[in-house]
Amino acid sequence: AWVVESKIDSARVALDADQSQAVRDLCGRQGAALLVAEAGTGKGEVCRVVADAHREAGFQIIALAVGGDRATEFGQQVGGKGLSVAAYVESRRAGMVQPDKTLVMVDEASQVDTARWNDLLQVIAGAKVVPVGDPRQPGSIDAGGLLPLLEDRLGAAHLATVHRVSADEHQWAVEGWRHLRAGRGKQAVELFDTHGHITICANRAEAQAETIAKWDADRVVGMATRGLSVEQFMLTTDASNVEVDKLNREAQACRLGRGELGTLSVTARATTIRQDGSTYERIEELHAGDPVRLIAHHDVATGRTYADGNAVMDRIHNGRSGMVVAVED
Repeated sequence: AWVVESKIDSARVALDADQSQAVRDLCGRQGAALLVAEAGTGKGEVCRVVADAHREAGFQIIALAVGGDRATEFGQQVGGKGLSVAAYVESRRAGMVQPDKTLVMVDEASQVDTARWNDLLQVIAGAKVVPVGDPRQPGSIDAGGLLPLLEDRLGAAHLATVHRVSADEHQWAVEGWRHLRAGRGKQAVELFDTHGHITICANRAEAQAETIAKWDADRVVGMATRGLSVEQFMLTTDASNVEVDKLNREAQACRLGRGELGTLSVTARATTIRQDGSTYERIEELHAGDPVRLIAHHDVATGRTYADGNAVMDRIHNGRSGMVVAVED
């Protein structure tokens, strides 16, 4: 217990009473412990302290998430090995040795579908597992919904105080998201509308054009005044991949027009399978400066070889993001 209290006292960011109690609860449970926390409540710092306390006790730390990109970030956050859930399962099945004292932390656990949970629990052996998430956030694409059941069976440590928004003029946003989280859609829409964050357009084409214009304006201001990067400004749509591709091309045209991208491009092609089994080809022209995200695992040669002469390969996991740094003629 003294190790846990010491880690709480020496946390990089001072923990409030709820966060401190969450650390105690998660460290005090054996086998499995669950943290339920909505966005902005400081779960990252709680997870870091929990990992530090277990590391002090001799545990290896493994940080998992559905997407490889988020898993890498989570691993850096808690000082552990970051892997996608699929990559961890694959590694364990391939014979990856895991010490008896291992803490497996699963971030954004509501996005883990039932099939992945089944695979994960079959290979996790005697490790302690700590799922972290919010049952009311968007869930998995495939069949899921296991997180509320885990909360019901295991109980959970909870974080509810939002720390991410501190300025008084933004407290309305905290209240708006709480309305959404609690299912009070009407109140949330009224609040966001009052503060100018809802735009009504005559049709979808007009809405798309307005979205691009707003994204571009916010991005230019944010990059100039707040030191943000282009990857920190995201366009989100509920439509098909066809519309996603169209929005991406229009956003890219904005950046080309501002001279933010290289003039040379390389053509990237991918075949997408529709739900009815038919296929269509997605084609993108990529320039230096374009952010990209992988949607499948890729093995790439490292230039090194094993003693038997076989190539050493590195796996770039599904969900990893990157930047095109150059396009050669």
